[in-house]
Amino acid sequence: YSLTTGLDTLGSAGRGFDISADGRTIVGGAAGGGTNDTAYVYTSDGSVWTRTNLPKDSGDPLVRARSVASDATTGAAVLIGGNVSFRLKGNALSLRPRLWVLAGGGWTFVQLGLGGTDGEVLDVAANGVAVGSTGNRAAVWMPNGTNSWAAPALLGATASELDGVNTAGNLAVGTDGAHAAYWTYSGTAWSGPNVLPGGCTSAAAVDDGGRIVVN
Repeated sequence: YSLTTGLDTLGSAGRGFDISADGRTIVGGAAGGGTNDTAYVYTSDGSVWTRTNLPKDSGDPLVRARSVASDATTGAAVLIGGNVSFRLKGNALSLRPRLWVLAGGGWTFVQLGLGGTDGEVLDVAANGVAVGSTGNRAAVWMPNGTNSWAAPALLGATASELDGVNTAGNLAVGTDGAHAAYWTYSGTAWSGPNVLPGGCTSAAAVDDGGRIVVN
């Protein structure tokens, strides 16, 4: 929906999760189970929206594209974060953190390292910082060269996760145990968790002025 042009229905089943700063890339997907579980991007040339399915692991995984990072100057999408889910015995699922990066005019799939048996990316920054959780702990994946990421840094206690990161990739927010918290990056290491006041139990998002949404 645009305040100037009104509602534009894109036409595919599924959900949208995030939009780039220039308003021309939407990430989302359709949950149908198995091979029907698809992550996609919609891109606009200013008049027409075009859907492109994002690549995913072989082996029939479920897949989610959750967040998009934008170039600070142009606002164009530069990085997408999310996860795939592999079926285990019964109805159990194992989440694996994934990124999609721009390469050769399309999106390339990147598998991230784990700090446990599962993990997911919940937000990304334009400089390549990805935040989420792995092994049931808050985790940050730092870029380590072109389209390469280091092993995750585990920043919180058990039952913690990072849900949001600012554009600069140096302020992340989320949950540590049963407390809303934030973490900061000095240029060499992450500090925290810093528990937020007010008895809140989770922090959902942060803007570039340092304002944090807590619940």
